[in-house]
Order: sequence, then structure tokens, then C-alpha cells
Amino acid sequence: MPRRGARGGIGVIALLGLLLVVGAPTPAFAYIDPGVGSMIWQVAMAGALTLAYFGRRFFRWVAQLFRGGPRPTKSDADERHPTL
Repeated sequence: MPRRGARGGIGVIALLGLLLVVGAPTPAFAYIDPGVGSMIWQVAMAGALTLAYFGRRFFRWVAQLFRGGPRPTKSDADERHPTL
């Protein structure tokens, strides 16, 4: 039977210790304010909208790179939409 090195034994002991700490049931004396749910919802929606916005900009930028067209300048935008 091959002898296991010192690292192998330490890894097994560390894994067992982690399982004991995580797996041992302990009472959680915690209180979650009812407003926390609203805050989590708001953060989730803001994150989703941010991802949608920047994802759209990113994909347009990548498409622009592959199309190879000229980049619009401020003067081009002014000519298309003149102010009154």
C-alpha cells in the first residue's frame, strides 16, 4: 500500500473539519427586517436593468467593430437631428 504524503492527510483533516463546522446545526438568532425583501428586489431589478443596458451597448460596440463602418461623430449626429 503506497504511503500518503503529509499534504494528503492534512487535506482530509481540513475537509472533515469543514464538514463538521458547516454541517453542525446551530441556532441562528437573527432578525431580518421586513424592508430587506424590498431592498433585495430593488437591487436585483437595478442589476438586471444595468446588465441589459450595458449588454446592449457592448453588443452594439462589437457589431460595429465587425462591420468596420466609420464611427459616428458629434457633427454626424447633429446633421441627422438638427435642433430648432
